[in-house]
Amino acid sequence: MLNTIHSSYAYIPFTPGVVLQLHRDLYQFTVGEGGRWKSVDNVISATYPDGTKVTRSPHSFLQNRQNRKSFVVNHSNPI
Repeated sequence: MLNTIHSSYAYIPFTPGVVLQLHRDLYQFTVGEGGRWKSVDNVISATYPDGTKVTRSPHSFLQNRQNRKSFVVNHSNPI
């Protein structure tokens, strides 16, 4: 897959659909499922050996939708 990206990057449009396709293609080698945007909020937590708990909440899935659009628009033009 990386060979395809490296050899054809000039012909691969940077769109949300292509990002999803690449994500799906990468995830075919894992037990997870790729190729979908998250549709619910999630929380990341860790409990350390001393009992300390750390929790963080990434951007909500609604914010991600807006961020995704901005990212594609801002990174679609070559440098």
